[in-house]
Amino acid sequence: MLLGLFGTEPDGRSERNRYVSSYEPQAMEVLNRPETVAYPLDWSRKDQFSGNVWYNGSSGELFVLIEDVALSDNRSIQAWAVKNGSRNTLGLVQIEDRKGHLYVKGSQLGEADNIALTVEPTGGSVKPTSPDAAWVHLLKR
Repeated sequence: MLLGLFGTEPDGRSERNRYVSSYEPQAMEVLNRPETVAYPLDWSRKDQFSGNVWYNGSSGELFVLIEDVALSDNRSIQAWAVKNGSRNTLGLVQIEDRKGHLYVKGSQLGEADNIALTVEPTGGSVKPTSPDAAWVHLLKR
């Protein structure tokens, strides 16, 4: 069911590449590196959204791409790097046409074990104000 933007079929990849090239072109490199690992989001609120996270520990890059975003106007999706229960914000997912994206490169990722997405008030929060809407457990190589 999740072909479209995230499918493994060539058409799904083409649509994804068009979207990424349009809205987050610097993320194209991390998507195409052989050592980048793609993770499907494990979402606790299945009515909220679905998507994938691409993570490259060597280059310190992360790209989040979600679809079917259904948020009210006064809410944002915020990404968090999680390590031993401690959370550091990675930023807000940018929403375009019911799809969302976030590209992160650098030390913000630190030694994160997990990536969590929460639904926050517009503009985000210093600490999460809602339960995790989605998360990814990062496998370390």
